[in-house]
Amino acid sequence: MADDFVNSIVRRLRQLRADVTRIDDKALLDEKIKKARASEEWGKLRQWMIKFRDDANREDGQHTFQLKETRNSIIEVAVNVPKHGDRILHAELNPDTYDINYHSEGNALPTPYGAFSAVVDGSQFHFADASGAPIYTEKMGAELINSLFGIPK
Repeated sequence: MADDFVNSIVRRLRQLRADVTRIDDKALLDEKIKKARASEEWGKLRQWMIKFRDDANREDGQHTFQLKETRNSIIEVAVNVPKHGDRILHAELNPDTYDINYHSEGNALPTPYGAFSAVVDGSQFHFADASGAPIYTEKMGAELINSLFGIPK
């Protein structure tokens, strides 16, 4: 058998192994970035929700918005909507994918379901909306609150 042929096959095999290792290393690095940054961004979103609740209740002069943190990774916001009754927003940081999943439930209004996907681009992290565009704390918070009222994204 020709040495050139054997050498070319072995080179190709080594390149495939190196490619797989590089892909695996990138996936591990992305996972570490997602884990650290998604938790940090979730914390910012939780703080935004707390501030929103406090500001909205102060502005309304009532305890209209109730916020409950059932676990570190789950937020529930309840509001009584005139003529529609109680609405509850459930938002959760998924511990496996680091995505934020949410839905609202209650009477007579549409029940939006949504998610913000955790994305690593190079060494940068952000959440993305349904279109894939980056989305940050204030806009995520507004989308979550709007979902309580059936307001489309």
